[in-house]
Amino acid sequence: MLLWFICSWPGARSTTIRAGAAFFVYHCTQCRCHTCRKSRNGDWRFNGHGHRQGCVFKTKGPFMHVLKAIFLSAALVSGAPAWAGDTKVVVELFTSQGCSSCPPADALMERLAKKDHVIALALHVDYWDYIGWKDIFADPAYTARQKAYAHVAGRNMVYTPQMIVNGTDQVVGARAMELADLIVAHAGVAPRAQVMAKRDGDMLRVGVLPLGDGLDGKYLLQLVRYSDQHTVDITSGENAGRTISYFHVVDGWETIGDWDGRTPKTVEVQIVGDRPAVVLVQQDGPGPIVAAAEID
Repeated sequence: MLLWFICSWPGARSTTIRAGAAFFVYHCTQCRCHTCRKSRNGDWRFNGHGHRQGCVFKTKGPFMHVLKAIFLSAALVSGAPAWAGDTKVVVELFTSQGCSSCPPADALMERLAKKDHVIALALHVDYWDYIGWKDIFADPAYTARQKAYAHVAGRNMVYTPQMIVNGTDQVVGARAMELADLIVAHAGVAPRAQVMAKRDGDMLRVGVLPLGDGLDGKYLLQLVRYSDQHTVDITSGENAGRTISYFHVVDGWETIGDWDGRTPKTVEVQIVGDRPAVVLVQQDGPGPIVAAAEID
């Protein structure tokens, strides 16, 4: 069965892309389309400036407390940092240097990066590269991650700037008050897992431990590397003539192990270079991020 979704709105210019398509792409709160192969013949029209032009969308208990004490003791004896007492809230920003709506969200990342209870990560996507400026930090893997979040949530759309909080809740990236409410809400949830990470030279030891009755499902241990700050002079595209600073720009994301959610586990991996890093424990899917730790 074919369903046709028609969006019509006034706009300046339009571009037609002929290919399969499956995703709306929203430019902040303004609808734009982006192609992703799912059917072989789609004729899409959208505006490169974020103004509505028109598009056709075609879709066909107690033991655990003892165990925790044992792990804590071992960690302290080995000189590793203790388990974090405060819940870390992970905020992922999906952004692009080619998006004129993104600079306010990029600026908000500077404030988030200074929050002790927030792990802020900026993932630059590549689907706006065609409109005049190629994002120097963009990676197709981050576009795929954003689309995976959309798929899990039952949405046929991705947009920039978008923030995902702890792998579950999403908000337009520049809406600081809505984001603050989500961060407070997630910080108030009792953690169901804890993770620690200790670096020794070029080796990283990661330990993860369930709390309470443990968790169901498969979880991934992920090592994320990022750069603290970059400042870029943009000479073309929607942000032409602007100099924009970017914070906590992700430049590496790898899965270093899996976890059953119930059995304490440790893994050791090599870690090279002095770039900042964090470890995330996230349900496969991608799903909720249940624990996170910064690596000193």
